[in-house]
Amino acid sequence: MSFRRLKILSLLMMLVFLFCACGKKGPPLAPRQEFTLMIKDLQGEWRNGDLQLAGLLKGVKKDEKVSDLVETCRVYYGKYSLSDPPCDGCPINLQGFYEFKAADVIANGEFTCTLPISEQQYIYYFEIRLVSIGEELGPPSNRIKIELKD
Repeated sequence: MSFRRLKILSLLMMLVFLFCACGKKGPPLAPRQEFTLMIKDLQGEWRNGDLQLAGLLKGVKKDEKVSDLVETCRVYYGKYSLSDPPCDGCPINLQGFYEFKAADVIANGEFTCTLPISEQQYIYYFEIRLVSIGEELGPPSNRIKIELKD
């Protein structure tokens, strides 16, 4: 191989290595910790004309205050007619949510709230997600199904 070809080949290899090796590889900061607080063991009960939901708070360390971590709780709901319920295994479309201040619905590691639902003859699905102080949405709770009949 001639000296000129060797120079060209080494120049090309240097260019390839430069383009592959330069540039920003990642953020200079450690990755942000995700918001993992959630409600588990969600249950619902129709009592005295109101729907009451209850569950347990999961993911709080002993030295942490819930009020310093959670700002609001969102109770997502889906409503379906008893005459046309979704099939088992079909995706459930949650149509909206109620939002509560965390201080009003979380105490001593337990979640309890009363929903203003007065319509009977429907199937309701509920799921709860906590919202952090920084507006980050936590993971969903277990989804529950409640049938309200006369």
